[in-house]
Amino acid sequence: MLQTSLDDNYVCYELNAWTHESEKLSKIYSNLHANIPDEFHGHQVEITSPAYRASRDGNPITIPEVIHHENESKEEED
Repeated sequence: MLQTSLDDNYVCYELNAWTHESEKLSKIYSNLHANIPDEFHGHQVEITSPAYRASRDGNPITIPEVIHHENESKEEED
């Protein structure tokens, strides 16, 4: 994981990885993108956009329940 820049409203990261299962690349990307916010939410970290944050009025954070994806359950069985 590389931090590539610190912009006005967010930090940019770059994740480099590889797979031997290139035929599953679309599903791998989908699972990766779905798991990133779930990991943050699981650690009680709220991810907001500048527009969302600007409309906050002191209400509690809005972290959703963590979603368990099908790929995780298969990994736990192995």
